[in-house]
Amino acid sequence: MPTRKKLSIIIILIIISIFYYKFEDYSDILRVCFLNIGQGDSILIKSPQGKNILIDGGPDANLIHQLGNIHSYQNHQIDILILTHAHADHYIGLIEVLKRYDIKLILWSGIDAHNSSYLYFKKLTKDLNTKIAILGQEYLIETNLKIKILYPTYYLKEDDTDLNNTSVSLILSYQNIDFFLAGDLTCEGETKIIKQNLNIQAEIYKVSHHGSRWSNCDNILDKIKPRLAIIQSGIDNQHQHPHLETLARLEERNIQILRNDELGNIWIHSDGEKYWIETP
Repeated sequence: MPTRKKLSIIIILIIISIFYYKFEDYSDILRVCFLNIGQGDSILIKSPQGKNILIDGGPDANLIHQLGNIHSYQNHQIDILILTHAHADHYIGLIEVLKRYDIKLILWSGIDAHNSSYLYFKKLTKDLNTKIAILGQEYLIETNLKIKILYPTYYLKEDDTDLNNTSVSLILSYQNIDFFLAGDLTCEGETKIIKQNLNIQAEIYKVSHHGSRWSNCDNILDKIKPRLAIIQSGIDNQHQHPHLETLARLEERNIQILRNDELGNIWIHSDGEKYWIETP
């Protein structure tokens, strides 16, 4: 083989290796990406030892392209997939994920939507390991990294008609840094969490329901006491999220606000003692 051709092959292999290790740099750093997927939610959590947790999928197939850019070409495993609730702006993007990724565990609320796209989503999960999330469950992802389910506080029934209030809500804890993540939970659901009298303080708060005025109420903000709030809403969305009332509540408490519609993807990195922000 000519020397020049050998050299070209070596260079290609080096580039592939750099690409792989760039995205699979196992260390003591937790990486959480609040994905910019328009008017919807999607959060990718990459553990220090390379586990992948995906919460929601946004309203369309944009998610699958973003995951392709973030993961290495060899990484097609999702260790835990969480669907907070059965609204299209949270599950549609997961359809292609279910087709292309190896899913180890699915957590969901147990309450279905009754439309063709959701029924197709459920069909794809039929042979996978699924579990209904409920208050008190804990999942140890690896040393010092765990998920604690806060809501639902009881097994829901079909007559729990407000799908927003079926949102699986949790705290992600990495040593001394906590993330509070509650889908589209409204003030009613937030009050049910507070009544459990749990310690739910968290440094990072994913603003519920894209910044709706009917969520993120004073009592939950005063209980969580976050330093940073992240809003997942789309540019010029029809719901006018985030609402001014929610922004005012956050600003009154001197909570730093970051928004996907303004910044694109938002990465939060943590070593368990502190966190730092990375945006494009």
